[in-house]
Amino acid sequence: MILMLQTGGQASDAKVDVKIVKFESLTQAIKASKSKFTVAYCWAIYDAPAKAAFPGIAKMQAKLKEKSVALIAVNVNGGTKQEERVRQFLTESKVRFPNFILDEDAEGWSTKLAIGAEPAFVIFDENGKRIASFDATLQEDLIPAVEKKLEALLGKK
Repeated sequence: MILMLQTGGQASDAKVDVKIVKFESLTQAIKASKSKFTVAYCWAIYDAPAKAAFPGIAKMQAKLKEKSVALIAVNVNGGTKQEERVRQFLTESKVRFPNFILDEDAEGWSTKLAIGAEPAFVIFDENGKRIASFDATLQEDLIPAVEKKLEALLGKK
């Protein structure tokens, strides 16, 4: 599994591992997943609603992990400049799924992921092919939309 915890004391002090990657490395991590589907949550550290969504995403992960759906979080703003803030937030939030910081400009990743704005979810199949995207431009709650799409996809498999 990509997620690793660095333990420097008690479990409550555990820091979440965050990998800084370029888009190609992120794509490789998605392809390396042994899951039927991988959901990438693309978010920005400065976006309060994106950060507030993490408890709901953790609940979604708990429901879907038994159905061979992997979840990753991808911070898409600031690259290495925001690394410490991202690590601190994820550690304090006790995020327990793989975390990445994408070290590329917004035009590159938004085009490659086919999303217009963060926060966003992108669903990939077991080969790393993008199946669907849900972003902040939608006029609906993103988590239920993603869950509905995944349930439909899982019903087809």
